[in-house]
Formats: sequence, C-alpha cells, structure tokens
Amino acid sequence: ATCPTSNEACQLHNKYNSSASSTYVANGEAFSIEYGSGSLSGFLSQDTVRVAGLTISNQVFAEAMLEPGTSFVYSNFDGLMGMAFQQISNDDVVPPFYNMWTQGLISQNLFSFYLARAGTSDQGGEMILGGSDPSYYQGELTYTPISEQGYWQFSLDGATIGGQTMCGDGCQAIADTGTSLIVAPYYAYIAYMNVVDPDGDELVDCSLISSLPDMEFVIGGTTFSVPASQYILNSEGQCSPAVSYMGTDFWILGDIFIGLYYTEFDMGNNRIGFAPVA
Repeated sequence: ATCPTSNEACQLHNKYNSSASSTYVANGEAFSIEYGSGSLSGFLSQDTVRVAGLTISNQVFAEAMLEPGTSFVYSNFDGLMGMAFQQISNDDVVPPFYNMWTQGLISQNLFSFYLARAGTSDQGGEMILGGSDPSYYQGELTYTPISEQGYWQFSLDGATIGGQTMCGDGCQAIADTGTSLIVAPYYAYIAYMNVVDPDGDELVDCSLISSLPDMEFVIGGTTFSVPASQYILNSEGQCSPAVSYMGTDFWILGDIFIGLYYTEFDMGNNRIGFAPVA
C-alpha cells in the first residue's frame, strides 16, 4: 500500500504493492479492526498469498492504511494473520487457513503451535499447518470441544491457585497466541492478586516466587499447572504479576500457557488439544 509518509508504522515495515502483482484483484471494501492493544483501518484486496511454502489462491486480505498510536510502530512483525473462526472475521473475509484446507494444500484440517520459551533465531517456535509434531510434546494431547466458534473458546472444568477457587466448572477460556500473558475474568483476577500481590501495587517480591503455589487449570479432566516462575514476570530483578484483567468474562490463555503446553487447533473436529512441551 502507498501509505502516507505520516504513517510511521507503515514506513518502518515491509509493504505490499498491488501494482507490482499480476495476480492482484481490486476489492476496495472498507476495513477496520480493534485489537486488545492497537487498531487499524484500510481496505480489502485480493491476491495470491504464500505461507510456509503453501500457495493460497484468491486470498482476500486488508491493506492497513492507518494505525493510530504506537502499537505497530516498533513491532517486529509486518502484518497479522488471523487463525480464529470465520464467525469473527471482519467483513466476513474467509481466513487463510480455511482456504488452505478447501484448496487442498494441507492433509488435515488442523494446525498447531509450539512456542520455544528460550528460542533463538534458528531454533524458535513453530506454527505447523495441517498437523502436529509429537516430538515437541510429551505423552498424548488432552482434547476438549470448542464451546463457541469465534475465538478458540472452550470450557474449563475449574481453575485454582493455592486452594483458592478462581473459576468453577464451565467457565470459559480462549487460547490465543496473540496474547503474551494470561488474562483473567474479574473474580479470578481478584483471587490471583490476593495470593500473589495482596497490596495491589503491581510489584511482587522476587524472592517469593519459589514459595508461591501453582495456578492449576483443569481442561478435559486433566490438570495443567502454571508455576509462579511463569505467572510472575521478572524483568531484571523487578517482579510483577503476569495475569491481568481486561474486562473480559473469559480467560485468555496466552503465550505463557501455550509456551508450557503444546496446542493443537483442530478445526475439522471442532476441538482443541494440549500437552506438556517436550
């Protein structure tokens, strides 16, 4: 896109140039989206899109022309690829993963994520399109059905911290690679803070990490633990809570959780699976 010179985020990143593409098809429908942090707007276009050696024909995507604020100015990425269900797709655009499956580019209607927690540029995490890699996880995946198609949403059997109930049977959660930390519903957040940061000053004594209890999530009858070393951030000796409240009535299990538990997003069977990383 030929974004204005005032658009700093655009100027600092790789750009799509439709005039350089022989397979470009103009669409032009207006597009705008709000994320948990940041928003953007622009218009839709269509072209051939290549991802991980797969060539998707006739993929509609958005050309971002305006990104208010600084969220995208210093980001390491040039774009965003939505991997959730079409039900929440802006302008009802067919997501790339749907097209990969319907165009026969992958052998199974599922994808999975392994997030390397201490990764390097050549030994990083992986998004696996059309399958899972058992070498990245231990034992078998525990599956639970998707409770509502939109986000990758499912029911928790329960969640506790140090014997305190954070959520009862049936409370909702989504798994989201696009969220770095963990987001909790209000009452769960209060229970967490009572244990971790009772005075609510957003600071935790780093020496307490070794003695604080695990957070435990029960999913599909299996308990998935998140230790204090993960649910507390330690930035050069300054420790703070890694669980926040953002006004949702559901949990968002972000990269902290997915970094501990390999996650398979099984669209074909309408389920999600987790297993401890190898």
